[in-house]
Amino acid sequence: WSAFAFSFVAGFLSDHIGRRWSLIIFGSVALVLSAPLFLFQQTFLSAAILASIFQAANGTFYPLGIAYAQDFAKAEHLGVHTGAVSGIGHLVAGIAGFVVGALAGSFGYGAVGYFFAAASLVMVVAIACTRDPRRDREGRVAATVAPRSLAS
Repeated sequence: WSAFAFSFVAGFLSDHIGRRWSLIIFGSVALVLSAPLFLFQQTFLSAAILASIFQAANGTFYPLGIAYAQDFAKAEHLGVHTGAVSGIGHLVAGIAGFVVGALAGSFGYGAVGYFFAAASLVMVVAIACTRDPRRDREGRVAATVAPRSLAS
């Protein structure tokens, strides 16, 4: 339910402040919330709260990541950019279950929280090091005109 809800929140925020800053904000929130909450996981309720945080993160990172990648693409390469982000997302989701299980089994749930926090930190730093592709070198918003094939 939280992935569903936060997809709309992320889209709304993205339209108002940009995809780059939305990714940085949501990634930072995930970073701040994930590690400390894992340390206090003792009950089903705390596990449910953590699962909601992960779902919310997925509900924001996935659609914003695809949209952000498309900002860098020329019209004739939108499919490639979308496919790359989608494929990487599915690959990570497939591997994550094994990694989380191994970490939790070997080191406890705190390690999983720190792993998720580290992944969020890497994402935030990587996005912060990119420039907004919709702005020119002086920081002005570039004119965005859809190609004829997409506009009609």
